[in-house]
Amino acid sequence: MDNDALSSIEQQISVLTPELRGELIHNLCSDEEPFYFLSREKLKDIIRVPSIIKERRFKRRKAPKYGVPGSKAFTLAQVDQFFSGFPPHLWRYKVLFLTQAFLGLRIGETTKIRLCDIDFKNKQIAIHSEKKRYNAIDFLFLHEKLEGLLMIYIGEYEKEIEEHEGYLFFADTSRGKTKHISTGQARKIFCFVRERTDLNQKYGVREGISGVKFPAGELYRYTTHSLRHSFGKFLTKRGIPIEIAKHLLRHQDIKSTQIYYVPDKEDVDETMRKLFIQQKT
Repeated sequence: MDNDALSSIEQQISVLTPELRGELIHNLCSDEEPFYFLSREKLKDIIRVPSIIKERRFKRRKAPKYGVPGSKAFTLAQVDQFFSGFPPHLWRYKVLFLTQAFLGLRIGETTKIRLCDIDFKNKQIAIHSEKKRYNAIDFLFLHEKLEGLLMIYIGEYEKEIEEHEGYLFFADTSRGKTKHISTGQARKIFCFVRERTDLNQKYGVREGISGVKFPAGELYRYTTHSLRHSFGKFLTKRGIPIEIAKHLLRHQDIKSTQIYYVPDKEDVDETMRKLFIQQKT
């Protein structure tokens, strides 16, 4: 390839946005063959750059993830505190988050539930998992309390659900890209209620990075994912075997489930307190 051709390619690449240049690099790296023609030193140079960027972007991950002892989960008292903070006009969102809490779902899985996913006859609900490949579907048991709540909800909004392609938690306006409530809108309401119920504990500040979708801002201990964490922690408190918890949380690897089975300080202290209590005969 002559110098003019190289200059032309460099000029075309220079006008691409950082996101498109990053995508181009990713696509080039997926092809191993060109790397076999580079020297050892050039390969070292290529490897060094991603390591530096990774260190710079994710530096805060070296600190404790939640900034405080314990997990990101609500206690049962905090769960009650959170759900007591919904004003009447946000009842639809309260049902959304109650559904997430009852089933231990990710927020994106909750917002995408459709009416056809609920099987009231067999008391089960189909969940389209976000983490598994090939659009895997999991079927979870529909608890009678959640069943009753959803029947009231569907009776109230049957027309709107039908108009929004069967999405249970339909979008508030027609201006959005989806027929269901977006995860961004759900998080916005969560933050509003979190503030109302004084559950806005912070653990640090995230530094802004140019060209990255996560801007600078304060980091909160409790997020929409805390309801899923609370479900996982509740399973451990009830003594559910880890193998069953893995299936209920729909983890692919049991190592992901093990984080919920780390004992709290209160559990350790209680064990020590009972350790040397003399058994009555």
